[in-house]
Amino acid sequence: MDNLFAVAAAILYSLAIATIVPGLLHQTGIRTKTVFISAAIALTFHAWLLSDLILNGSGQNLSILNVASLISFIISVVMSFAMLKTRLWFLLPVVYSFAAINLLAAAFLPSTFITHLEHDPKLLIHISLALFSYSTLTIGALYAIQLAWLDHKLKAKKALVMNPNLPR
Repeated sequence: MDNLFAVAAAILYSLAIATIVPGLLHQTGIRTKTVFISAAIALTFHAWLLSDLILNGSGQNLSILNVASLISFIISVVMSFAMLKTRLWFLLPVVYSFAAINLLAAAFLPSTFITHLEHDPKLLIHISLALFSYSTLTIGALYAIQLAWLDHKLKAKKALVMNPNLPR
């Protein structure tokens, strides 16, 4: 059943990417509602699968793949809600593709590292802060990539027809 959720989430992430990319390449509008709904359902499946992968009866499975999938989930949630306020269309295909790849890897590649965080609250706080700091760092790096791309386009001084989906 977990594999079904992983494949469904990856397909929904791909649907969101497939809805965004034509609007970036051409000057057509991006259907925000379709992207947000497919991403929201994919994030729901992603969260459900992460809860099954990480939380099990014998402790918490914090393997590298599960932690990477958890970080990509946090980044996807933040960027999906930020999509409603700012123009992040340039970054969302990158974010969603990494989320889908990490989710499929965590679901289909076997790895186990069981720990008991309920016995050590300091470790739980440390891991939580580390996850959010890695997520914030990655989001900052994505914004830096977007800024470098815009800087390159401006320095090239090409007469671009402004695509309304790209940041200004």
